[in-house]
Amino acid sequence: MTEIPPDNPPENAQFSGRGLAEELSAAGEELNADTGVEQTSRDGPPIFFAGGLGYDANRNLFTLSEISARGHNVLPPLRDPLPGEVDPGFSVTENGETRQASRKETLAVAHRPEIELSVAHYQQKRAELLIETLDSAGIGRIDAIFQSADTLMGILAAHQRPDLFADLVLAYPVLGEAPDMTDKGLIARVVAEEALTRLRREHRANRKEYSFEDRLSRLRAARESRATKTPMGGSVIYSVGSSKQSPLLHELRQREAAPGVGILIGTDDIMLSPKRILASIQAPEDVDAIMVVNTPHGMNGRGDVLDDALELLRLTKQEKARRLGSGTRIPFVNRLFFARDVSDTARNEITLLARATDTRLGGE
Repeated sequence: MTEIPPDNPPENAQFSGRGLAEELSAAGEELNADTGVEQTSRDGPPIFFAGGLGYDANRNLFTLSEISARGHNVLPPLRDPLPGEVDPGFSVTENGETRQASRKETLAVAHRPEIELSVAHYQQKRAELLIETLDSAGIGRIDAIFQSADTLMGILAAHQRPDLFADLVLAYPVLGEAPDMTDKGLIARVVAEEALTRLRREHRANRKEYSFEDRLSRLRAARESRATKTPMGGSVIYSVGSSKQSPLLHELRQREAAPGVGILIGTDDIMLSPKRILASIQAPEDVDAIMVVNTPHGMNGRGDVLDDALELLRLTKQEKARRLGSGTRIPFVNRLFFARDVSDTARNEITLLARATDTRLGGE
C-alpha cells in the first residue's frame, strides 16, 4: 500500500470500461491505501466523485484522494472520453414525444416552457459507462458526489439504475429551466458576473486558505487534458446550457428504494443560483437535505467545502432514515443547513426561499 498525496494520484487509477472488477481491485486498493487514517474507520459504501467541467480523470483523483484521506473508501473516476466517443446531439421531449435533435436546434428551443425534457447524448453516454462500470465491478450500492455538469450524468445514471446508488450529493446541480442560449448578451453577462464574483476578497482568501489543489497541479491537469486532446469540453458546456432534467430527479425519487438525495448550493453561484435550484424542486420528497455554502460556483479544490459535502452526505442518510422510519416529512426549512461562514443576510434570504418552496409544494 502506498500513500497517495492530493497532488500526485496514480495516473492509471481510473475506470476504463474493460476488466473492471480487476481494475477496481487494484486501483481501489491503491486509492484507499494508508493515508494516515486507520482502516477500521472506513465504513459505509465507497464514494464516487465527478467534478464536472474542468475536471478530467486526473483532477477527479485529486479530490478522491482527499476524500480517502478523510477516512472514506473511494472509487476511481471514469476515464476521459476518447476521440470519436462524444455525441453532440440531444434527446428532446415535447408534448410527450421524444425526438433526436442537433446541438444547434436544441440551443434554440431548450429554454421554451413546452420542452418537458432535454438530455445531452454526451451525458447519457457517460451515465451508461458509469452503470456498466458499477455493474461489472459488482460492489453493490455506492455513495456519489456529482458536481456541476456531472450532476446531469449522475441523475441519468441513478434514474436508470437506482439500485446502484445508496445516497447522492448533487453539488451546484444543473437543475431548473434551461437559459435562453440564443441570447448572447445573457451568456456574456452571466460569465462576467461569475468571474467578478470569484474575484471577491473573501472568496480569494478562502480558496487560498483551504485549497488542497495548488495552482501548479491544476495547470498540470489542464495541460495533460489538452495534450490528450480530450474532446469533452464543448459538449459539457452545451449540456449545461441546454439540458432540462429536473423531471428525472422527481421520477427517481418516486421509485421504491430510491437513493437519498442531498443538494449543495453556493450563496454566490450566479449560473445555478439558490433561487433557480429551489424553484426546480417538484415535490417535497425530491430532496432529503440542502447544504448552503459561502462560495461561487464549484468547490474549486476547497477542502472546507469538500468537508461540507461529506457532512451533507451524512445528513442525507440521517434524514432518509428518519423519513423511511416515520413515514412523515418535515418542511424544507427544517432540512436546510448552513456552513459556518454563511452570512446572516444570506441565511435569511435562502431561508425565505425555502419557506416559499414549502408553500408552493404544500410542504408546510
